[in-house]
Amino acid sequence: MPKRRSMLIGMGALAMGSGAAFTGAAFNSSTTPSADLRVVVEEALNFRPNPAATSADNVVSTDDFEGGFFDGEDIDDSEDGAFGGEDVEPPLAATNGEANGDLELFAVAGLGASDTFEELFILENDSTDSVAVGIAYDRGNSDFDTSAAGTGQYGGDIDVNGEGGLTPTIPRNSYRFRVNTFTDNSDPTGNDYLDGDTDGLISPAVNGDFTNGEITDETNANFVGGDEGISDDRDKPADAIILEPGEAVTIDLEVDIDYGDTVKESIRNAAGISLDGFGSERATVDLLDGITVGTLTGEPSS
Repeated sequence: MPKRRSMLIGMGALAMGSGAAFTGAAFNSSTTPSADLRVVVEEALNFRPNPAATSADNVVSTDDFEGGFFDGEDIDDSEDGAFGGEDVEPPLAATNGEANGDLELFAVAGLGASDTFEELFILENDSTDSVAVGIAYDRGNSDFDTSAAGTGQYGGDIDVNGEGGLTPTIPRNSYRFRVNTFTDNSDPTGNDYLDGDTDGLISPAVNGDFTNGEITDETNANFVGGDEGISDDRDKPADAIILEPGEAVTIDLEVDIDYGDTVKESIRNAAGISLDGFGSERATVDLLDGITVGTLTGEPSS
């Protein structure tokens, strides 16, 4: 059972569908704050769960998982809920085992935790062309807006307008999608990436700073690609994996919410939690509601 005083941050149902490169036009339904993360996938690509990932201790088998980790905006620790049994503690992830538009992802982690869900996904090039593929978090995609703040694919608790709330630096650092290996078990080299790097990060770079207890959202961004419809360069992929026709790679999901005291306090404030030493409180914070998987063109920014 997770500690009642712990604050939990999670992603809920992840639905996937087809759309143009780096757009979310296929999605018009509203999202549930802090419990719903959806993905837009370009039509020529295939992004699906990796069945082998369920052998890991931190990934719940599809056969043993029903519903989500959340009941509304709180975790489900009812007798029949995800955390109703013994020895079930986050960080945890699960999928429904389906692909593309039918895929659902559930993940939960406590504030101060970090973990890697290794090879959780498979990304495949179903086209007849060589493509460079990256993942963006698009603040300009209004199909994902959950409030009047207009945060796009960022969560409703993120301030994309620089007005003093949680900056997009936090979800960019907290959720990272990284290439693990080709499905033939060969390791990618620098020639397999658009930027020639080998660290495998194909989601946005942090593009911010946490030094001296301050959280900043940098003006100058590290990214790859040209104008694929992402409104802010900081939301574009740090790099892109080059896939030949029929080629596929496994993708890790890294969750890192292990911050210093100042950042933790900012997140608690966003959740409305006050650690006064009495009673117990639990809440969720909505950091990221969606991602976009698409092909890129153009040269690296630096």
